[in-house]
Amino acid sequence: MSPITRFKKFSGLLLLFAFVVYGANHVYSHHRDFQIYYFICQHFWIQEEGLSPQYIYDYQEPETGVHYRYAPIIAFLMLPLTFFELKAAAVLFFLIQMAALLYSITLVLKWLKVPLSEYQKIGLLAFFVTGGYLLQVFHTGNIHFVALFLTLWAFYEFGTGKTWRPALWMGLAIATKVTPLLFLPYLLLKKKIKECLAVIGVLIMLISFPEIFNGIESNMDLLKSWSVSIMNKASEARNHSLHGVLTKYLTTDKVDPNDYKNIHIAAWSRATIMKTWTGLLALMVIVLALLFLRKQDSREFRFLEYSLVITSILILSPHSQRQYFCTLLFVYIGLIGLVIKIPTQLHRFIMQTLLSLGFLVNTLIPALMPNR
Repeated sequence: MSPITRFKKFSGLLLLFAFVVYGANHVYSHHRDFQIYYFICQHFWIQEEGLSPQYIYDYQEPETGVHYRYAPIIAFLMLPLTFFELKAAAVLFFLIQMAALLYSITLVLKWLKVPLSEYQKIGLLAFFVTGGYLLQVFHTGNIHFVALFLTLWAFYEFGTGKTWRPALWMGLAIATKVTPLLFLPYLLLKKKIKECLAVIGVLIMLISFPEIFNGIESNMDLLKSWSVSIMNKASEARNHSLHGVLTKYLTTDKVDPNDYKNIHIAAWSRATIMKTWTGLLALMVIVLALLFLRKQDSREFRFLEYSLVITSILILSPHSQRQYFCTLLFVYIGLIGLVIKIPTQLHRFIMQTLLSLGFLVNTLIPALMPNR
């Protein structure tokens, strides 16, 4: 191994170590979303009635004023962490996120059969491009990255012929974040009926799981409260999905807080926005369906299909927060890996352009202009 190669490896590991130390130290004192999960779980142990819908969805975090607006199953998944003090539990959850980040690099590159020697370089490049999103989701302690990582793991294992374990990962992702439901139509279009039924079966079990502690009626109330929370979420500010962008730029409504600059290109009504969004949604779904119906089953093509679904979730969802774009990490890992496998000059130029734009939009601009 040459001195330059050793230096690159050492620099990469040093950077990773610095990020882990900084992130663990930061999340030790800043853990907005995780703190809500934690206090809700504490209520489970303290109150005889368990996780009552009235308590969960009326709960407001004292310091930030943020309400619990997450899936009921998240409160049960987080229960083991309540055996630790809040700050220690937050650091443990951060380490779980880091494990998911590192394993996602391994999964994608194993999927595409990229040489092991390229893992570190590809991982660092993909991290730099999506670092702005990753830092934000890790900063808040939101479960989004871990939940969507499970879809990647599920897709990889479905490709190896397994059924029930990847169905568990996909079911967990859907039960916590809903939007991965978009993967079910994909499985149906690819005629993976067994896998689709397995996911649905696991999902039913996960949704029904709280009934063990709360009873059927109380669990139904929890699910209803969660569905109301989801509907309300679509009208919240800082919406970076297609629907949010159309509303922000093509109406005169002030949809974002004062620290965001409002730019109005047109003065459409909300009804026109809804019709436009519905039309574009239908068009994108048709295009995706036609692509997925193509009879190609190479590992590279399957990964590109996964990338299209994971990106479509961000665009087609009624509401996407900026931090949700952290899942583009999976896409960038694969695209960089494919360029290394197919090193033509044109592919390299395209990828270098995409990486530069990605770094500019995802990491550099947010760092220099946090209120853009």
